[in-house]
Amino acid sequence: MNAAAPAGWRLEVTEDMRKGKITEMYIELLRLSGENDRQKVWQSAAKFELTLWTQSVDKATYWTKLEKKVAALKKNPQPGTVAPPLPAAPQQVSSAPSIPHQQQHQQAPSIQTQAQYSSQMGANSMQFNQAMLMQQAEMLKKQQEQHQLAALNHARQQQAQAQAQAQAAAQAKAAADKQQLQEQQRLHALNLARQQQQQQLATARAAAAAAPVS
Repeated sequence: MNAAAPAGWRLEVTEDMRKGKITEMYIELLRLSGENDRQKVWQSAAKFELTLWTQSVDKATYWTKLEKKVAALKKNPQPGTVAPPLPAAPQQVSSAPSIPHQQQHQQAPSIQTQAQYSSQMGANSMQFNQAMLMQQAEMLKKQQEQHQLAALNHARQQQAQAQAQAQAAAQAKAAADKQQLQEQQRLHALNLARQQQQQQLATARAAAAAAPVS
């Protein structure tokens, strides 16, 4: 990936892809931990995924670590697995009609568990979407701050450049004014010397004209 756009790889990973991996980890963690608080298990899986999402430098690193984590969870056997019960002793014929009733009682918790799981998944999905929105808002805020800082630095550079140009123009004008003043002083001194020379010449002529002829 281009180092100038380190977050570009995140655009290639869709929300459904992230949610799918979190769900896989959630199912395995729920199986291994035996935790009754499903929300806590989901948050643990989402936190692990979010850590990889924020710390990974590219898509390959992020996806490989996720795959390894899910694979490692799937390989672990469920702790505290209870051995299957022994076959029940044959009962009297009179107890046979109660079997369908027992099956109904066994099916009811399964349906209820599935409903709770679906409800929990819906709540977890909503929480994930909220976390995604918060993360996107935070990233947008940081981008805006970076743009504002870049605009401020650009404005400062332009201001400094304008000040330097104004200072250089003022120095050039001062040098031109000084040179013009020196030229005016030189011309004035030259004119003054000419006037003095003309006065001296006129005085000499007047004196010569006034002298008696011998």
